[in-house]
Amino acid sequence: MKRTLLAAALMATFVPGPALAASVDPVLEPPVADTNGPTLSQVAMLTRAWSTKAGELSGDPLYFAGAIYHAETGDGRVGLVRRAVTGGAHLQFASTVRGYTIAAPVTDGDSVLTITPDDGVVRAYSPDGADRWTARLGGDQRADWVLATGGLILAAAEFECGRYEGDTCERTVLHAFRADSGRRVWTRELAGGSPVAVAAGDRIAIRTWQDRDELHGDDIIPPGQEPEPIVDDSPALVTVLTAGNRRLWQRPVAGVVSIAADADGVFVAGDRLCAYRAKDGRRSWCAPTSHRHYDLTAADGRLYAAADDLSVPDDHRIAAFDNRTGRRLWTAAGARPYGGITVGNGVVWLVSNTDMPVSRLLALRAEDGRELRRLPLGEYGGSRVALGVNRAFVFHDGRTISAYR
Repeated sequence: MKRTLLAAALMATFVPGPALAASVDPVLEPPVADTNGPTLSQVAMLTRAWSTKAGELSGDPLYFAGAIYHAETGDGRVGLVRRAVTGGAHLQFASTVRGYTIAAPVTDGDSVLTITPDDGVVRAYSPDGADRWTARLGGDQRADWVLATGGLILAAAEFECGRYEGDTCERTVLHAFRADSGRRVWTRELAGGSPVAVAAGDRIAIRTWQDRDELHGDDIIPPGQEPEPIVDDSPALVTVLTAGNRRLWQRPVAGVVSIAADADGVFVAGDRLCAYRAKDGRRSWCAPTSHRHYDLTAADGRLYAAADDLSVPDDHRIAAFDNRTGRRLWTAAGARPYGGITVGNGVVWLVSNTDMPVSRLLALRAEDGRELRRLPLGEYGGSRVALGVNRAFVFHDGRTISAYR
């Protein structure tokens, strides 16, 4: 029976995709060992292995060093939790600190890293929770993420953040720390706030929102007066740096901007989805404006994105593009990411919310977008799917973490 199932799965893997499909590079090794997740044949029989309640969950889960890590908040304290991949039991990890917010954990392949934005402390732990180093960021507020790339840990702080809800900070300072010691290596000041960063190869792409007072008036309102309603259509700013802090290029982009990157390109979805050469910012291709694209993920020679048809209400899809040419390879209907898109072992994973409040764990074949598995998660919320050895991990309903295999 096992032999029959394996043969069928292998045959399915090599069935030609639709006419739009194109060959891509072989599946690359993930940056952290053993994070490819279930294989195509395993996904076909995927079931929930365990589920456990937690505190208030934030961010996304992380699989690393044979365990699953996640951020948890409650009662004025925050911290990281480490769980066994089999059964989900708590494992030793002493990281609880005072505060109200904590970033999702990431890893550089050696440490587990996070930041507590309330006090601006970047924290590095060994896999079992022992303190390795801390570094502090100043600023009016700190971004709720850290990013590991090329032996560096990146974090960002914002300044001159205005007085009213919705104000955009005037400037951002990006900090780079050595991953092994926490020593600050360099800083880079950027216009605007609300920074989001991605990294690939030797390059870092960071997006900030600008608040151009010369166009939209000063944030300072005289006492007793209400601010006038304005629409700030200032463009976002996308800046690309080397890991050594040399600026390669910068460009304004209109619209609500999502970014992704691979070794050769930076992909930007604003009013339009476009790809730019990583080394010099020259535009490579743009997708048609018939769809709004967001939640970008670059993997294995493809760019994956959420795609909403602007002419058809509630038409939500996942689209795959050839990274180099922009050729659309396939779309999968009835899929709307809640938390982002993950790719591993030829499978595209997402928590899909097309008919809120119900969410589902959705697995698509990366080659052609064919649906492999759709499993209910219950009401509300979700996260990016984390992949481990033959397993997938996901948050749902704000307080539950589940494992599938």
